Amino acid sequence: MEKNKKYISATGSLILILVLAGATMAHGADLSVEDQIGVVKQTGNVTDCAKLLKQIESLWPDQPENYFRCQNQLGAILESMVATNTKVDSLLNEQAKTVLNKKCPDDISGLNECVSAKGNSVQVLAELTKSAPSIPVAEMLAKTLGEIRSLIITNYQWEMVTANVAPPIVPPLRSTNGMQVMFSGMSANSIQDPAAREAYQKAIAENKRHNQDNWLQTQLLPGLNRKITVTFLNYAKNALAHDTQTAKHADVLAKQAHLNEQEREQIQSTR
Repeated sequence: MEKNKKYISATGSLILILVLAGATMAHGADLSVEDQIGVVKQTGNVTDCAKLLKQIESLWPDQPENYFRCQNQLGAILESMVATNTKVDSLLNEQAKTVLNKKCPDDISGLNECVSAKGNSVQVLAELTKSAPSIPVAEMLAKTLGEIRSLIITNYQWEMVTANVAPPIVPPLRSTNGMQVMFSGMSANSIQDPAAREAYQKAIAENKRHNQDNWLQTQLLPGLNRKITVTFLNYAKNALAHDTQTAKHADVLAKQAHLNEQEREQIQSTR
């Protein structure tokens, strides 16, 4: 009896998820893109993924950070479905090309999300087209590698960051209850003096930006540069091996990817 109850409960939960999912995608306009991603992750419905891919485009260009984050999340869902649904390949192909054709924003938060999404898209597109490598795809990979390399700051100097930002040094502040105590890590909203609160908010934002800059320059970009370089060089060699204008296209790819002399020789010596 207890076993049957558990079965009924589990079945009921599954039905409820599917019902809610159907209602959600039917009224997708009433939900945020993030909420829709959560639903698609539960259902694994390819049609809903295709609709969501178009919905994510509504975030561009006004919300670049959110746009690339959602593309990353949907991409991970689609990649998990590849083994069970052949229609997913075309969606992944479309998504990868869409992401690679977008311009990364200058804002550091959006930039981090962008290069991360592009790094994933390079690997996906190269894998999907490896059986028939083409020059147009090779150029997309080359441009992305060149973009990543152009963002790397040579001899980058580590920016100082702290776990808990200290409030600005100001004279003793008076609050409605007397003198206000200030300490590292406190909420900026707790500071009643407007000038001191604004200065503290700026210090917190600067600390966050320094942390993101450090991550971008010392971890994310170097890692992507190494990974994409290997992927691109292998793909370019294969694409050029089936090309009738090897020398011409090899030179174009080398310039787009910002290759050094050794790397340039690798793709130019394919024949």
